[in-house]
Amino acid sequence: MRKIIWAFGLLLLGVQLPLHAAMAGSPTKIDPLLKMIAKKPVIMMSLAAKASKTDKATGQRLIDCFIRATDPQAVADKLKKIGGQPRSVLSRVLTAHIPADALDTIALWPEVEYLEAAKPLSKKMNEARAVTNVDDVQAGVGLSSAYTGAGVIVGVVDASLDWDHSDFQDADGNTRIQYIWDQNEEDSPGVSEIENSFGEECTAATIDDDTCEAIANGGGNGHGSHVTGIAAGGDATYTGVAPESDIVFVFANASDANSGGALATSIVDAVNYIFQKATASNQAAVAIENTKLMEEAIKAKEALETRKLIERAK
Repeated sequence: MRKIIWAFGLLLLGVQLPLHAAMAGSPTKIDPLLKMIAKKPVIMMSLAAKASKTDKATGQRLIDCFIRATDPQAVADKLKKIGGQPRSVLSRVLTAHIPADALDTIALWPEVEYLEAAKPLSKKMNEARAVTNVDDVQAGVGLSSAYTGAGVIVGVVDASLDWDHSDFQDADGNTRIQYIWDQNEEDSPGVSEIENSFGEECTAATIDDDTCEAIANGGGNGHGSHVTGIAAGGDATYTGVAPESDIVFVFANASDANSGGALATSIVDAVNYIFQKATASNQAAVAIENTKLMEEAIKAKEALETRKLIERAK
């Protein structure tokens, strides 16, 4: 039974903000780390330096933090009166620089529920796999078998790809990219799957023998390499979600003169191309696009969703 999987994936890097409201009967509404930064900056020297600044006008030491409040606007107004610098108000949370010597006073305000230190965040894709349980899935923990993407096509529609990077090769050094369609080559004949198309097509063979004439390495360090690496990269440290999958990549046609983005119709053509390649090789496919779709493309997506249901029923 042939199975086609449809997924328009928008890869987003989310940050969870652990603003804990003070529990009933809690002796404090202040994050212990924030208290350390405010009152013992020598101990927390590195973080204190990053999360603190000196007001040039008053000489006050200000600390960057989050404040959860029942009335954040009222808190913002109060902060201004004591030299604080409120910034963003989002629902019941605000970001602000507050006077270090006023921390205890602010915590006593009736509107304030909790104050939390601004902690440094960094990109740690090598740790994201454990948090999202990808490691367990690839190891087969609690499953009937391990899943590493073998036998699946990951299709990506984006603006660039470093197609000769080792992350996209197998253990023998052969490319895992089965096809590339560069929609930007208007003088090239296009692909057989899409009638009246244009553009350059590369195969695994032309990639391996370095005769692929798509945009040279896709600009190297572009966004498409980043996306494809997360989805299907084979790096030992920053391993992708499906490191043994095959890859089909489409360089989106950046023909929109106003925004520089790809036209919605070209995105639909790209996704159609990916799934036709998957059908021809009797493989499941997951398509990832990173260009905002216009209404026409969304309707086309719905039509392809119907196709998915039909294929899965066979």
